[in-house]
Amino acid sequence: MLRPENELDLFVRGLKKLESFKGVRFIHARKPIMPEKPVESFFVACSVGTVHKEKNTAGNRRFEAQLEFNIYAPYTKGARELGVLAVSLMDGLDRLDSEGKLSDIKISDPAYDKNLCTQYQKVEATLLWEIVPETPEELPLSSTMPITVNGVQVQAVSAVYQASEDVYVLRELLAGETDRYISKGKAYKLSITVESVRDPFRDMGTFDISYALAGTVRSFAGCRVTKITESRNSDNVPVREYEFFTRQSDFREESGEQNE
Repeated sequence: MLRPENELDLFVRGLKKLESFKGVRFIHARKPIMPEKPVESFFVACSVGTVHKEKNTAGNRRFEAQLEFNIYAPYTKGARELGVLAVSLMDGLDRLDSEGKLSDIKISDPAYDKNLCTQYQKVEATLLWEIVPETPEELPLSSTMPITVNGVQVQAVSAVYQASEDVYVLRELLAGETDRYISKGKAYKLSITVESVRDPFRDMGTFDISYALAGTVRSFAGCRVTKITESRNSDNVPVREYEFFTRQSDFREESGEQNE
């Protein structure tokens, strides 16, 4: 299960390093010490909001948590500067989400804080983790193939990948410009099925995975699990299908020549 507070800390550390947040303070929203009044500089109050975990009758388990970033403007600044920083925070979260942890990022309308006598604007991001056990009618999985996981060769039932162009949309909320699509490069989704008793991914974390197919070695670094499907194959053997997300890949001919 994801740890929302740990994930929030990781994103905050990344945001602090961005040029657009140079000089902007980040604080824990629920600390007993209140910020200064009047507010004289931009600061972001960060917290974990609603946390939800559910399990339906089919056994699907879904974990969801809201990361909240309340951006406060100094009393000398207005909604325009606040909105620019809110868009920068949304863009920063999207850029930092290299492992596909966030399923949704949104900005709320500006509001006024009567206690601090200043304007603030909320940016929310949704963390999502899902485990979906299911029993398909039949899985034609009668053989295994070697794959390498973190330098150790193991046996998998199957391994496939999909590549796509990953983009994000930057909306100029105040200037009124049309949406701009900016490429973040290729994204890869791996689907690897293993027998449950020989599961090399049970400890979670990130993985470097490679396998050979049709004379080409496909290597993927920094793979993060995004979905698990538990089932049984046609021989009634328990198996798990893992979906991974990564942007780091290297395709080479088995002779060693690099293709991509």
